[in-house]
Amino acid sequence: MNNNTEALSIVKTLVDAGYIAYYAGGCVRDFLLGHDFDDIDIATSALPDDIMKIFPHTIGVGAHFGVVVVVVEGRQYEVATFRSEGGYTDGRRPQHITATTPEEDVKRRDFTINGMFYDPIKKEVYDFVGGKEDLEKKVLRAIGDPQKRFEEDRLRMIRAVRFSCRLGYDIEEKTYKAIQEYSHTVLPAVSMERIWQEFSKMIKDEHFGDAVMMMYDTGLLKAVFPSLEATTKEALEENVKGFTLFSDKVPAVLYVATLFLQKPLEDTLEQCKLLKMSKKERSFVETLYHARDLSDDENTENVSWVRLYADDNTEACLEVLAAYYHEEERSEFLKDYRRKRRLMSSAIGRIKNKTPIVTSAILQEHGIVPGKEMGDILREAERIAVNEMLDDANDIIKLLQKSPIWPQR
Repeated sequence: MNNNTEALSIVKTLVDAGYIAYYAGGCVRDFLLGHDFDDIDIATSALPDDIMKIFPHTIGVGAHFGVVVVVVEGRQYEVATFRSEGGYTDGRRPQHITATTPEEDVKRRDFTINGMFYDPIKKEVYDFVGGKEDLEKKVLRAIGDPQKRFEEDRLRMIRAVRFSCRLGYDIEEKTYKAIQEYSHTVLPAVSMERIWQEFSKMIKDEHFGDAVMMMYDTGLLKAVFPSLEATTKEALEENVKGFTLFSDKVPAVLYVATLFLQKPLEDTLEQCKLLKMSKKERSFVETLYHARDLSDDENTENVSWVRLYADDNTEACLEVLAAYYHEEERSEFLKDYRRKRRLMSSAIGRIKNKTPIVTSAILQEHGIVPGKEMGDILREAERIAVNEMLDDANDIIKLLQKSPIWPQR
């Protein structure tokens, strides 16, 4: 399994110290499926204090929950004590843990396919919950009572959707019904930031469209986004079809933004804030709305397009908008976009590089003093330069002087 000498060395060190140690969770699942994986989690009979004594470089921030991060060659590995958990009161974290055996440890885990261990020394898989059988059946099943698993951690409901869509597995009937029953409890137990992390993984896996529809069917979508409750399934299906046309240039935030594109910009930005998106991510949403509004206005001036094209977010946003045109219209839309961009390349460069033809120094030569009035005139000069396709400052000044914006003295 995976030629990761660092993870193997951690297991060997623990075993040499007299403890049991296995690879655990998703890496075992992906190993059995023949999928690539990077992260390897390790489960052991050693207690957190023991782990921190054995390894010279550790981070004990999760020691209270039985997890220690071991650092080897600058890389971090989660090493967790075999444990049972109890006292869930917030639908996210246990109040206490108890060291236990591998057989008991798996009972607290989420799904059977994630509940297996692998001994990299003996090269043996330990499956106490039927994970291998469910992999063969292509079924996602909660370990034990699904209601209890979701009561313990509400995020598991969204993770179930992600794994189901990523792997193409059906969710087992009892597990699916439990999600439907408990979907309304996902908030506020789970932070929106954690939900956004799950969404980002779905988008990276290229299965966000399927996930949106499954969240709709289970009630998770309206639980996370109450403002989408009135959205019909048919409208959502049309919406997510566009996702298949998005390239790698389209950031995750725009997938979510399209779900709200019929709502005011302020509402969508508020949703982005709730999801703890960064200012940079939110700027993509602002550009998307701006691009949509310009595309819908047949009387848009060239200068407005130039300002849009000077925004580095624009290309991805126009790609998103194009995805919702019919095929022939989509082609024309993108051709028109590229044509305009090519014709306006000089003006776009001037705005991006902040090198206008008419500068404040030139205006001062004509008696315009710095201030709000000068700012208005500079913007008008830019508008004239682009719309009239002028590149000579004197020609622009002549038109400015005939404009009502030029001060009459």
